[in-house]
Amino acid sequence: MESNKELIKQLENELSFVNKTYQNAKAVSDALFQRKQSIKKKIESIKAQEKVVTYHELKAKHPDAILLFRCGDFYECYEKDAVDIAKILGIVLCDNSGIWSNLAGFPHHALDSYLPKLIRAGKRVAICDMI
Repeated sequence: MESNKELIKQLENELSFVNKTYQNAKAVSDALFQRKQSIKKKIESIKAQEKVVTYHELKAKHPDAILLFRCGDFYECYEKDAVDIAKILGIVLCDNSGIWSNLAGFPHHALDSYLPKLIRAGKRVAICDMI
């Protein structure tokens, strides 16, 4: 009996140590996860800022063209271009969507049907691939 009590005490001490170690590891893991999320947000913010700068640089060079940006599986337009294509194509205009005051887009596979509509409406269109 005495040896069982000693064994139980030893195991309880070990369990206490493991619990404390686990709590510390969880706290470190949670902190690392939060840091990871923070870094991802910063990267996304920098990329978004770069996209805004690129848009304004290209728009300054081609003010009369609608700029269609390929973003993943979509073509997107921003600002006044978004308002124009939404009206011409009958698609949804998102206003005040994050970094853009206006945004409109469509799936990339719809380009073959939407591009002629924009051209027939008298618009010049520039297709921009994001690299």
